[in-house]
Amino acid sequence: MPLLPLFAAVRRPAWLGARVWWRIALGLLLTLWSVALAAWLTLHWWILPRLDDWRPRIEAQAGRALGTPVQIGRISVHSSGWVPAFVLRDVVLRDRRGGEALRLPRVSAALSVPALLALRLRFAQLLIDDARLEVRRDVQGRWHVAGMEVDAGATTLDAGALADWFFEQPELVVRGAVVRWVDEQRAAPPLQLTDVQLVLRN
Repeated sequence: MPLLPLFAAVRRPAWLGARVWWRIALGLLLTLWSVALAAWLTLHWWILPRLDDWRPRIEAQAGRALGTPVQIGRISVHSSGWVPAFVLRDVVLRDRRGGEALRLPRVSAALSVPALLALRLRFAQLLIDDARLEVRRDVQGRWHVAGMEVDAGATTLDAGALADWFFEQPELVVRGAVVRWVDEQRAAPPLQLTDVQLVLRN
């Protein structure tokens, strides 16, 4: 039997196997790309344009997570390129007495694409303008920040989880904030800090 036909018969199945695996890999790549494109189109054309319609649900979920009532005046979306961004206006957190403990007139947030792919709420940048924050110590010595009780053993939220989320954000910028310190335990007059600027980069 000639050696050449035998050699061809041995090599042909290996070549065909490599071709099959190449087609499978290409099919998987196209499938993943199609899923990513569909998710991007869904986010930009269906979810983000309807964020303001879902504002009551967002307020309710944020209130349950923080343990304090949350109000959002309006949500607008500014989407350009691959990175979606939105603006929240007149965000208000109230304390248990119904008083205004935190007001954020304008919050600009740009979502992080890697975080979206990992299904995590993470922002490429958070920009907060003209925030109004109250820090209070009541007559029992308990501390309240933005209406949330933060003393150890009496927290209304998981302060550790909230701090972890806060510090994993790549960039946080606060401009023109006003911080009001109220000490009810000492019955001292409120102290107010104005034009507070803060930049945190992870």
